[in-house]
Amino acid sequence: MIEHETSLTPYHQGVSVPAQAGQDFVEKLRIPLLEGDFDAAIGACQGAMAQGLSANQVLSELLTATMREIGDLWHRGEISVADEHLATETALELVSALGDLLHIRPSKGKRVVVSCVPEEFHTLGPRIAAEFLRADGWQVSFLGNGMPPDAMLRFIQERGVDAVVLSMTLSDSVGGALATIRMLKRSLPQMPILLGGPSLRDPDVTSLLRSEDLLLVHDLPSIVSELRVACGLRPADSLEDYLEAIGARITTLRKDKRWSQQELADSAGLDRSYVSSLERGKQNVSLSALKRVADALGVSLDGLIREA
Repeated sequence: MIEHETSLTPYHQGVSVPAQAGQDFVEKLRIPLLEGDFDAAIGACQGAMAQGLSANQVLSELLTATMREIGDLWHRGEISVADEHLATETALELVSALGDLLHIRPSKGKRVVVSCVPEEFHTLGPRIAAEFLRADGWQVSFLGNGMPPDAMLRFIQERGVDAVVLSMTLSDSVGGALATIRMLKRSLPQMPILLGGPSLRDPDVTSLLRSEDLLLVHDLPSIVSELRVACGLRPADSLEDYLEAIGARITTLRKDKRWSQQELADSAGLDRSYVSSLERGKQNVSLSALKRVADALGVSLDGLIREA
């Protein structure tokens, strides 16, 4: 959906990955995608996460970078249309699988529509955006591609939607995008509309869009904070939210080991009451205590914090 840089970069507290290492990950993922081998593809993603990338990074950077390379292969005539379609469908399966690994925030009680603009058929980016928003606590209605603008408007009006996120990959789709945006704004002038996609790299496209009443989003990692601001919410979690997220992560890992709070406390050398407060997000925790908890749970400190 949204514009990306060609190298892997830090996101959502994942590690910084050198360009060559990022390219190595892409090489490992490209072949199973082209072969439609989901098991090998998810294995490549798990290998990247074992090296320190978060699930968010794998989705927004590794997977999209790999699909860009596959798209380039198709444009050069080195693979067939069928090869490209198989890779895309396998990539969409990965989005669903990796989306389950994202930490789920509490519900925001708000609904967002995510859709391609008319005449736009590339769905990978908006599917990733939809997963990020769902994990952030939004109720997401993903409408995919080929959605007529009038049908989208009726859906928005009937379902009480709070915001719209549109995706435009190709510059040629700008006419349909403008028509859709203007139609929505005529009927719903207060509705926040966000638009992103690789087409925003084209200065002619952005110059046409800047006069419209919408927000241009230039990368996938920004979609959550930009939508929060557009809907009058905090752009980032508060300290209290973050402590609750860490506590929820610890609880999940403890239950995965089928431990009681006392067993975790004993293994980490902490009081059970401390662990209880930590899991409820009511404890201002030191890094040294988190390190002891992480060691007891068999995960790295970075992994414990990053996935919170």
